[in-house]
Amino acid sequence: MENPFLRSLFVQPRSVLGHKLLPFSAYHMAALMLVESPFGGKTEDKTITPEDLSLAVFICCHGIEDGPKLLFPELNVLAFSEYCDAVNYDFAEEVRVFEAHIADYLIVPKCWTAEGGGDDKQSGVPAPFHFVMTGLQNMNGVTWQQAWDMPINQLISCKVAIAETMGHDVFSDEDQALQDLKAQIEAQARQIEQLNSESEEDTPDA
Repeated sequence: MENPFLRSLFVQPRSVLGHKLLPFSAYHMAALMLVESPFGGKTEDKTITPEDLSLAVFICCHGIEDGPKLLFPELNVLAFSEYCDAVNYDFAEEVRVFEAHIADYLIVPKCWTAEGGGDDKQSGVPAPFHFVMTGLQNMNGVTWQQAWDMPINQLISCKVAIAETMGHDVFSDEDQALQDLKAQIEAQARQIEQLNSESEEDTPDA
């Protein structure tokens, strides 16, 4: 299985709708979440339209320096119009390639704490801000713009590596599989122990 730390150095962006995407970054994740794009997560039931794909590609072709100015306070229709030719492509294939682009950059390492926190801990702060703030706090010389535009798999890899130096445990997928297997075995042992205990209680005294 590929090491996500090492893999993060070699992932290359793809082209969608004839446009070369930038490496998927925390800025792209935040912008897709803000516009409630079906590519931004938690919108599994939403049907993807050509307009959704065009806007997502538009977002992922720009960084934080110029991207927000093209989106807000209102979408720059002239700049966006260059991305609205989804009808000239195999739409389903372009969606597949775009989703693969994001998936490539979301193959990342995970970390857990002994108390069960880590990456799975719920927070009111959007995930992209967590990643960026970790980079700004712990990587000397990294600017606000660089942190937001850094490939997100590299940013998260740095976050996890930093977490390990602070005493958190870093697990590979194989490690997690072993942890899951151990927990399953322990649960089965407790269940057997409980059944034996109940059987002893039901057995009448001789």
